[in-house]
Amino acid sequence: MSKRRLYKGMIIFMTLIVPFSFSYASSEHNSNYRAPYSIYLKLINEVKLPGNPIDIYINEDRAYLLCPSVVVVNLTDPNNIPKPDIYSNFTNDANSIAFNGSYAYIGQNNGVIKILDFKDSENPVSKGAIDAFGPISKVFVYNGYLYFIRKDFGLNVYDITVPEVPISKGTQVVVGEANSLFVRNHYAYITSLNATLTIIDVSKITKLPIVGIYNAGINFYDIYVNENTAYVPQGATGVQVLNIANLPTPVQITNIFSRKFAKQVVVNGYYTWVNDENSVQAFYSREPKDQLWAGSYDIKGGVINKLAVEDNKYVYLCSSDMKLKILQVYYNY
Repeated sequence: MSKRRLYKGMIIFMTLIVPFSFSYASSEHNSNYRAPYSIYLKLINEVKLPGNPIDIYINEDRAYLLCPSVVVVNLTDPNNIPKPDIYSNFTNDANSIAFNGSYAYIGQNNGVIKILDFKDSENPVSKGAIDAFGPISKVFVYNGYLYFIRKDFGLNVYDITVPEVPISKGTQVVVGEANSLFVRNHYAYITSLNATLTIIDVSKITKLPIVGIYNAGINFYDIYVNENTAYVPQGATGVQVLNIANLPTPVQITNIFSRKFAKQVVVNGYYTWVNDENSVQAFYSREPKDQLWAGSYDIKGGVINKLAVEDNKYVYLCSSDMKLKILQVYYNY
């Protein structure tokens, strides 16, 4: 009888401690090798930049960074990167970049979007500009259209079928100070600093009707949408994961709890990558409702302004110490 009680006690004890065995990450990399989905992040290179990088866009084998001038980094071999090309003559006030083929659309704090053709990446050519008549928060290109948001207004849409001749197609006002934008399929998803998510049907280009609204929390940051799931960072309380399949009412299905201050999410395959201010946190997820911590990397005191992920092989960090940090992803398979 005493042995049965002892075995029963051991089972209960193990049940209590096993779930917590997957929640630890060292300051350098993931030290949890027992979970089959765990990862190891190794710093393999650092690129010195002329300023504080505030945005990044990976286009083919190059990274385009805003520092706030334009810096182009050749990523053909992430372990051996040549000296980056710096273009300070085009812009020194940039905050957001997106591409349509070889054409870059660069949003600036002064309300102007610069258009640059990088067909010859070593000799970009200015192709004009768009006056947005207000401070720009984010630019986004999708299916031949340029979408951008103004802090004081909301959504603007331009047809860029002819890249250097943008044609205004419509606008839509949103509640609060718009700070993030993501476009997928027929919808534009816009977050505001007052914790409001506004969903707009962009297939009806001349009307741009609002077809969904979600409000829960204090502040929202850089949203990411993957199929029928929206990932909404909300700072110190982590990331809200929302089912957006049935509009007009998104439904929260789980919350990813971050260590410090979640402000950006990227989903790539079965992994959710969270920019958590000083670290990047990785979560394994075959279903959006199941987010299992898989690993992390801490940059030790600096701030990650933006991150980009390439095929779950490399993670690129825009670091506040004026560097592009390149991490290689290793899997515990």
